[in-house]
Amino acid sequence: MTLCPLCRLRLGQAGRVVSFRDSADHWFTFEVCLHCTARLERLPIRLQLRQLDAAISNLWRHPKRYDLTPHDTETEAILA
Repeated sequence: MTLCPLCRLRLGQAGRVVSFRDSADHWFTFEVCLHCTARLERLPIRLQLRQLDAAISNLWRHPKRYDLTPHDTETEAILA
């Protein structure tokens, strides 16, 4: 069972795929649910980035709960 890292509820339908780089220069992607995506789109960009940082923090605290996909390069992560 996969969870949305923002609302921590079951991920039914993915609304957005987010790519990010960790401190060791590894690229990853994760999915955010449709409900959280709609909520994020109503926020200013600065607050969207803060929310996504919180989601990344949740990913690192409990990696088994979320679907985290590693990528070799930045291009692969962005195209995902």
